[in-house]
Amino acid sequence: MASFLLRYWSRGPFVTIATTLAELAVTRPGATRVFHRYRLDFSCRGGRSLVEACRERRLDPGAILAAIEAEAPQPGDLTRWDRVPLSALVDHVVSTVHQRLRDQLPALVVEARAVERRQRGTAAYPRGLATAIADLHHSVLEHLEKEEHLLFPLIVSGQGTQAGGSVLAVERGHQRHAERLADIRMRTADFTAPPSADAAWRGLYADLQQLEVDLMLHMHLENNVLFRRALAA
Repeated sequence: MASFLLRYWSRGPFVTIATTLAELAVTRPGATRVFHRYRLDFSCRGGRSLVEACRERRLDPGAILAAIEAEAPQPGDLTRWDRVPLSALVDHVVSTVHQRLRDQLPALVVEARAVERRQRGTAAYPRGLATAIADLHHSVLEHLEKEEHLLFPLIVSGQGTQAGGSVLAVERGHQRHAERLADIRMRTADFTAPPSADAAWRGLYADLQQLEVDLMLHMHLENNVLFRRALAA
């Protein structure tokens, strides 16, 4: 572990196990994929240091740093969202991240209802899953509308420093999304379908796991990048 405390990372800034999850996620985008694998919440709880987060999950922070260093870069990693103009970041969030959620959630509700209809009465029947996804869908869509029509225009117009109350309300909404994601993960046994599951059931769980990745990215870009920059502008 000591070597990680002293070395300079060839593909990013100097980091240690005392670096926060948010900073790692912002400056080393590949870190988010590692955090997903080890279930480290970098979006709503990104202010924790890596060592603190690993202590909660009983993980070796040195091993997590090694995994981040070994993570193969992907094309999306080339964009440092903490360095682009705020208007460009808002455009990306709305046109890419928000739109993806708008596409995913209704389809997932339909998928889940179809699986529940076919599997009703089986031992591993995912009771209540479709309702949980529908609740998340409603909550997220309402949340996106508020961001796009109230908060984001303030930020783009240069009035982000006056939006502290709105930012706090949005971050609370993010926390509720995280709680709903945790409930869905629990209902799906960590997105693990039973051996008897058909292709549609397995596909639903794979799609839900991707939703978790995308929703956490949405919350990360806003909590740890957009809002911090807007409030400090």
